[in-house]
Amino acid sequence: IYDLSRRIEAAPGIKRVISMTTAPHVDSRGDALVVEDLVKALPDEGFSGEALRKKIEEWPTWNKIFFNKDRTATVVFIEPKVSADMDAMRPLLLKSVKQALAGFDYRLAGMGVVYDELNILSIRDSAVFTLLSFVLLLGTLAILFRRSHMMMAAIAATVINVLLFLGIYAFFGQSLKVSNN
Repeated sequence: IYDLSRRIEAAPGIKRVISMTTAPHVDSRGDALVVEDLVKALPDEGFSGEALRKKIEEWPTWNKIFFNKDRTATVVFIEPKVSADMDAMRPLLLKSVKQALAGFDYRLAGMGVVYDELNILSIRDSAVFTLLSFVLLLGTLAILFRRSHMMMAAIAATVINVLLFLGIYAFFGQSLKVSNN
């Protein structure tokens, strides 16, 4: 978990990762208050899982935050850096996180994951429904006009209007993607 947390944190666009090994631990040493990660350095031969367990159990809330009921799974919180181009960066961030998690049984959650999935679904669905609407339009025009030159003129007007709309939409800096702005 420590290694995984550090690998994810090293990815571009990631601000911090909080896991059962990198969460802040508050302790006192003499008169000093010490705040440090639960695991301060790369675990080696001197690492004690039991000592980590005791630190986590000092704060009962951490058991609820980091683990499921039977402690067979853990939660890793990944906080991205906030940027103006977050919509463009989100798929790249998720890709780097998925690469770091390769080989693990994991689930991704959070608003960034939801926005990314909504973007994918909206692009796919808009392509399907746009195609269906053009097929319906063609069918209706064929029934109404029954002349190919009249039908082509109506189709050309429709296509020009759609392209004009998309051009104006893009000119004003709008995006067809779902955004959290």
